[in-house]
Amino acid sequence: MGLRPHAAQPGETVLVTGDGLAAGCVVELARMDDGAPGNGSQAVRWPGNVVKPEVLQPGGHSRKFVLPADFAPGIVAMRIRRGEAVSETKLVNRPETSWCQGNIGLRPEDMEEVARPGLRRLCVRMG
Repeated sequence: MGLRPHAAQPGETVLVTGDGLAAGCVVELARMDDGAPGNGSQAVRWPGNVVKPEVLQPGGHSRKFVLPADFAPGIVAMRIRRGEAVSETKLVNRPETSWCQGNIGLRPEDMEEVARPGLRRLCVRMG
């Protein structure tokens, strides 16, 4: 299941893509608590009071919805439910780290500021 964009603010549109998003599928959201980040391998604990946003463009391979405007900025858990079955949980606004390395190795003095979708900015320095 894909999620675009990876970072979205309250009131912005999110697109979920994947197979099997047939009629009867419902998007469920939960704003995650701001707390200690842990190591990232913990399962998401879903609260009993999930938010089910209106799906703007339902399709067999996609669902488009708007993050609720009353959500505080932060990490939002998202899943798709069809009856009792639920998809894997995706996290909107989850911090991601990515690295690139040239064939001679990446040294601190070779870094620069890089912009990437889903990141405000990644500060590194080149020469």
